[in-house]
Amino acid sequence: MKKIIVTTAPPGFAPENIREQWVGVELPVEDELGNGSGFRTGAENSDGYRVNSFDALKALKAAEKNEAFEFWELRLSPKAMLVFKKEFCDEL
Repeated sequence: MKKIIVTTAPPGFAPENIREQWVGVELPVEDELGNGSGFRTGAENSDGYRVNSFDALKALKAAEKNEAFEFWELRLSPKAMLVFKKEFCDEL
């Protein structure tokens, strides 16, 4: 399975201090989205990597990003998908 590491705080609705906690977190990728993808995301996250929310939460916990873990744990359903725009990540 492909993995990414977040290199820059991604865009989104979360407060900046929460978004900054993604930096340095390694995430397993479910698949990639192109700009023409049929998957619905906000424009700020088109052309990105889809990550299962359960895997994302697990990665935040492992990286000891506790504030972000608590924020997202309250807001994500177990089957939700997060999208990280490619320009904010590096492939591993």
